[in-house]
Amino acid sequence: MNVHAVLNAGYAEIRRAKSNHDQNLNITLISSTFMLLNMLLFLFVLCVICASTAVSGMQRISRIAIVAVAPLLMAAMWMDKQPSPKPYQAPVLVSPAGSVPVTGTEIVSQDTEVKNPLSGTAAELSRGKTLFATNCAMCHGASSAERGPVGKKLNPPPPGLGPDLVRDRTDAHIFKAVTLGFGRMPPFKDKLTRQERWELVNYLRTGR
Repeated sequence: MNVHAVLNAGYAEIRRAKSNHDQNLNITLISSTFMLLNMLLFLFVLCVICASTAVSGMQRISRIAIVAVAPLLMAAMWMDKQPSPKPYQAPVLVSPAGSVPVTGTEIVSQDTEVKNPLSGTAAELSRGKTLFATNCAMCHGASSAERGPVGKKLNPPPPGLGPDLVRDRTDAHIFKAVTLGFGRMPPFKDKLTRQERWELVNYLRTGR
């Protein structure tokens, strides 16, 4: 398809959308005007009935009821004329940015196969060190020799995350423990991003 054909198709779609929009607007204006005229007619007749002294009380009430229902009956005749857009009819409404997820959600379970996507650069290890000091050291301790201030109050205390403990576990095992929690340790899936958790894994591999 050449450029001219694409442009012509685009212009045709724009003209069609504008035509539909103008048509819907005209129908809305006509319906609103019709309802306004009915209301004015109702008020006029109501005033005439209330001012009349030649009719009895029941007759006056009956006439008022008929006049009150008449605009509704007339409006029902216009129900099929109101705008009724078809699916995907232009102009199509667009959802606000960020309201519809398009990147999917993270699904991690004990049976999920995960692979470390990071290479362990100096910047990643530096961020991992900061994350460990903020989220882990309070329980596991800054080093495996001594537990943190919170860990000392737990019985039994949490294990130190030294090289001996980490060496026997795969990256996937450590990542799942951080993500899903382990024993008394809460899950960090909603506290740290996926990359931050992998940065923690790589930092623990350094032996600190």
